[in-house]
Amino acid sequence: VELEENIRQLRELVVTAKQLKGRAKEYGNKKKHDLFISIRNGDRGAEVVTLIEPKGEVFLNSVSMNISNELQKEFTLLINVYSMNDSTGLPDSQLLKDQKIIRSDIEKGWLDVDLTEENLVIDGPFYVGFQWINVDESAPLVGTTIENTGKSFIRTKALGVWRKYGEWDIKAKATLYKRE
Repeated sequence: VELEENIRQLRELVVTAKQLKGRAKEYGNKKKHDLFISIRNGDRGAEVVTLIEPKGEVFLNSVSMNISNELQKEFTLLINVYSMNDSTGLPDSQLLKDQKIIRSDIEKGWLDVDLTEENLVIDGPFYVGFQWINVDESAPLVGTTIENTGKSFIRTKALGVWRKYGEWDIKAKATLYKRE
């Protein structure tokens, strides 16, 4: 079989991003409580997640978790964004294309993670997850609230079973933009 060469010149194509309308809005658990609890009872891969429930299609700008790092040692977290399983209401498929590993030595406050380069557009509820690569004495404490809305879950090891986070809600949030 012989192939014939057929060369065609294509017109220039310009790709531009859609403009975001309005201002960014924070979703999640951002209430002002100053309670912190430990995840140290878990194993490598222990993870906490919080359900984010935007209305309509949104662009994920950033995620944040309230922490207290009393030892002021550097710690490492893996950031996850999961779809919500419609049947179980639990975290399901990973939405980020690549692993997002964060190293920080922040003392206390909101650990903000910029996800704008991920260009992640989400339509429906999703979970924001923070996973400990190592659970040791340098792991920071996690901010919580006294309320239990049933929107926070934990698993104590990588790929373990999700369970409700007891009497607490994790203080985590996501900053979202509505798309035009």
